[in-house]
Amino acid sequence: MEVTPLEVRAAEGETIFFIKLCFAVYATALAVTSVFFESGAALSVALGGGVTLLNLRFLSVFLKTVLSGGVSEGYARMAAVISFYVRFTAFGASLYFLAAKGMVNFPALAVGLSVVPVAVLAFAVVKSLKAVKGDYGRAY
Repeated sequence: MEVTPLEVRAAEGETIFFIKLCFAVYATALAVTSVFFESGAALSVALGGGVTLLNLRFLSVFLKTVLSGGVSEGYARMAAVISFYVRFTAFGASLYFLAAKGMVNFPALAVGLSVVPVAVLAFAVVKSLKAVKGDYGRAY
């Protein structure tokens, strides 16, 4: 099945909308935490959301590279595994040192780490509401 330029533009538009939605959820969580909780909670939300958004950005760039045919299948598989362990280790080590200093509020960190899943749910709700109205966006 051939992908048309119109479908590519529609998909890019949806991607941009999703990224903006992720940042809106992150900004909302950060603002609410900053206003209603102590600064340690706001730092934890900022840390969790920042890690999640950086990870999303990395995965986006990695997938574009792989899907464009820029790398071989074996290299892509190896790079995915190695990058996962490097990112996981870096996050774990950072979290350990911050927790040892008492700088991490774990419920607030969980809120920050939940930025992308909440944005996915919001994106699904928006798309569902558009479908109920009959505005399907792109049609195949």
